[in-house]
Amino acid sequence: MLAALASGVVGCQGRPTSAQATAPQAAPAEPTPPAAELTSAEPEAKPPEPPAEPIPEPAPQRLEPKQRLEPEQWLTSHEVSAPTAAAFVKTHIRVVPEWEYACESVAVGSDELLDCRVFRLVDQGEMTRVTYDRVLVSLSKAKPTLALKLTTTIEVMDKEDLSQPPLLDLALRYAEGGTTLAVDDATPDTGCDRAISRAREVERSAVKAWGSFDLKLMRSACAARGVYRFQAGRFVRGVGPKRGAAGTSGP
Repeated sequence: MLAALASGVVGCQGRPTSAQATAPQAAPAEPTPPAAELTSAEPEAKPPEPPAEPIPEPAPQRLEPKQRLEPEQWLTSHEVSAPTAAAFVKTHIRVVPEWEYACESVAVGSDELLDCRVFRLVDQGEMTRVTYDRVLVSLSKAKPTLALKLTTTIEVMDKEDLSQPPLLDLALRYAEGGTTLAVDDATPDTGCDRAISRAREVERSAVKAWGSFDLKLMRSACAARGVYRFQAGRFVRGVGPKRGAAGTSGP
């Protein structure tokens, strides 16, 4: 009996059972790919783009000549003493420290002049206008001479639109090697005739004071129109072009 049981155990261990015989065989495991193949096939994500910087508002127009010069430095480099240079600049160019100016050197015949554009504020009571003056400086025996000084541009104080043209705008044009200088309207729209005509209309309106203020400034500026010749260190005006009734010769 014991021998029969022992042979049965051996038979069970040696032969698969019916369940084992019918069970499907598991597929052999696939080999593990190399480490390099474990990486994703998708491209690496790029870092986020930095936020775009805001576009700055357009800055007010500034004085930017071809070559910016400090007037005292230019004068002292031409053998003008430092005290004389400082006094001259304070009197004719930098009258108020906050006023902006821009200077460049220009050739006038065989001479060299300093040509400065000076920003200043003109007040009358509570009214203010912005003006730009041209100051031309010559040298004679190490002493500066005011060759010409005039107002070329008149603008409103606070512009809502920076592209708004000035109330009045005159242009300086050198000719004949710089020895001749013509001062006249820069454009018809900003010239003396239209500027003075508009100021007269304002003078007849409810804001009469503004019209009178503008007329005073414009007539003074327009009176400088004409043709100048450089003589003995100064620009001397000759016979200028004729002006209409709306110009400075009118009432």
